[in-house]
Amino acid sequence: MIETIGLLIISIPHSKWRFMIARHFSIAFSRSQSRYVNASPSLLKLLQSQPMSTPKILIADSISQSGVDELARDGAFEVSTQTGLKESELIKIIPEFKAVVVRSQTKITAGILNAGTKLRVVGRAGVGIDNVDVGEATRRGVIVMNAPGGNTISTAEHTFSLLLCVARKIPQADAMLRSGKWDRKHLEGVEMFNKTLGIVG
Repeated sequence: MIETIGLLIISIPHSKWRFMIARHFSIAFSRSQSRYVNASPSLLKLLQSQPMSTPKILIADSISQSGVDELARDGAFEVSTQTGLKESELIKIIPEFKAVVVRSQTKITAGILNAGTKLRVVGRAGVGIDNVDVGEATRRGVIVMNAPGGNTISTAEHTFSLLLCVARKIPQADAMLRSGKWDRKHLEGVEMFNKTLGIVG
């Protein structure tokens, strides 16, 4: 029996995070009779009659519904969303899953990885993987993948928001107004028009 498993996490560049767990999680079973030429007829019949189980994926943290829908589309995978679980609760249920998707809240510890006898993939719907025991996952042959470009647009927009705040002294103006004062001449700031933006790092 040949089993091929892969998980690809991508994001659509809209204002909200939309994670798509691509339909790259496939199972291929070789059922050719020639594969079992030396097997007895009864064993061959048993091997050929084994049902192909649908891969089960656990969504352990909240992600966009579009990502959940993509996973469940056409019944390719059996998707179970169970968020807010403690480590002990995850250890109890993880043996039945072949993949788990997390964000920042859930930590995939060595205990969880050891309990996941069928686990093949840990998908981190975000940038960092500090909440996953990568060393233990590597030792057990479990793939750990993240989505480093998932928040690119959000980060860029936040950066320009901060630039505008600094240039136009918006935080100072907010603080002054909240204190019941207003001194416009100290809040003029500078225009960003025709300025050169320097990127360091």
